[in-house]
Formats: sequence, structure tokens, C-alpha cells
Amino acid sequence: MGVMLNDTYVQLAFGSLIMLVSYVLLRRVKYLKLKEPPLVPYKYPIIGHTNDFYKDNKNFIKKCHAEYGEIFSLFVFGKVITFVGKELSCEILKNHKDFSFIEASRENFPFENFLNRPNEFTDTFPKMVQINLSGQIKLYTERVQRQLIKSIDEMIGNGKVLEPPLKFFQFIIAKPIAATMVGEELSDDKELVNSFANVTTDFIPFLSISPVLNFIHPYLHQQVMM
Repeated sequence: MGVMLNDTYVQLAFGSLIMLVSYVLLRRVKYLKLKEPPLVPYKYPIIGHTNDFYKDNKNFIKKCHAEYGEIFSLFVFGKVITFVGKELSCEILKNHKDFSFIEASRENFPFENFLNRPNEFTDTFPKMVQINLSGQIKLYTERVQRQLIKSIDEMIGNGKVLEPPLKFFQFIIAKPIAATMVGEELSDDKELVNSFANVTTDFIPFLSISPVLNFIHPYLHQQVMM
């Protein structure tokens, strides 16, 4: 009886593994359509380019760029990711109707979930900014320039070693952002500027989570981030 149960568990385990492999491969095939960027060949199913990408991504991407051109795709952590060289990256920004920065960001960082809002909550943000700020671009540009110069003078002065540089850049940029969003008077409030400077730092631990669970389904990775 015990032997039969062991055989049953082994069969279930192999069956589950086959179903998982089939599911991942079917997801990959869905993206391989005609006129799509070339997918760089890889040796191992499911794993794809994950090891090469994370072991030495800089040289690996350089090698792929040299062999496959400006646009190519890699199979990393269970999904196809397309890379575009600097010569053509501006074309993607121009074709905003075909390429969505919001959708790409949402895959790795579900911002709406942190705000406890529906998935389409941030979709209207670009249009709202365009409607409300386009007529006052000159005013805001001058304000940002003034606050940026003021921020650089406060943080660097006549010369200072920027160590660590990320912290300095966060505080230098925080002041112009605060001046744009809440006004120049409030942008002199150090506590408020600190809040703007540190807001991105608070999200770094979530962004640094390795997307291993994307092998199974992106939803699982998003739930771990939450």
C-alpha cells in the first residue's frame, strides 16, 4: 500500500511539473508573433536567458546588440522582455499610443495596489497634467530653474564630495518638485523637502525583490511586493 502511495505522489509531482512547463511555454509562444523583434536563442526552457542576464547583464546585452541589432527580445524570469537601443528609443516615446510606459511600470511595480485604488487609477494622470500645466509651462520652468539653482547652492555650495551621490541628487531634485506641486513658499520647509526626497527611497526595497515568482504568474510576484 505504501509503495502504491509513493508511486502516486511521484506521478502527481511529474504531472504537475509537466503542466507548469507547458503553461510557461504557452505563455512564451503567445508573444512570439510575426513581425516581432527577434528572440535571442537560449539553451534551457523556462530558465531562458535569466542566468546570463543576471550574471553579467552589461556584456550580455552588448553581445546581443552586436549580433541582433537595435531591437531584440530576451526570455527572463518567465516572460519576454524587448530591449531597444538608444538610436530607436525616441521612436517608442513618440508612438505613445502603441507603447505604454504606465503598463510597463505596472508589471514591475503595481503602484495602484499601494494606494488601494483600481488598476486604471493612474491612467488619467498624464492627461490631467497636460490639461492643467500645458498653459503654464513657462511659469513652472522658471520656478524649477530657480529652485534647482538654489538647491545646488545649498547642497554643494563652493564644492563638496558627493558621498553617497544618490542622496544628494534626491535632495537637489526634491526642492524643484516641491515648488512645482505645493508652491515656492512651502518648498523652503525642510521637513516637506525631506518627504519628497525620501519618497522614492521608501519604494526601493519593494523594487529590489527578485521576480522569481514571475516564473509561475506575475500576480504572485505582485502579492509578495505588497
